[in-house]
Amino acid sequence: MATTKTVELAEQFNVRDSSGRANRVNVWQTILRTRMLDGSISVAKGLADLKLSDGTELNYIDDDTVQAVMTGEIYKRA
Repeated sequence: MATTKTVELAEQFNVRDSSGRANRVNVWQTILRTRMLDGSISVAKGLADLKLSDGTELNYIDDDTVQAVMTGEIYKRA
């Protein structure tokens, strides 16, 4: 069995900070693909990694809200 790991852009959405400035969130998804002995391919999704378009790392608060890891700035889905 051979496993390959890729990171793919799974989603993008627009957000606004508390001052009303717009930005874009990129959701990067780790994908593991394993070729099984019978030749089939098993696909498993790993953790999602959220970043603003400038590279700022984010965490989800809820489906419509994310928070910058380093600064604590809150962004709401636009």
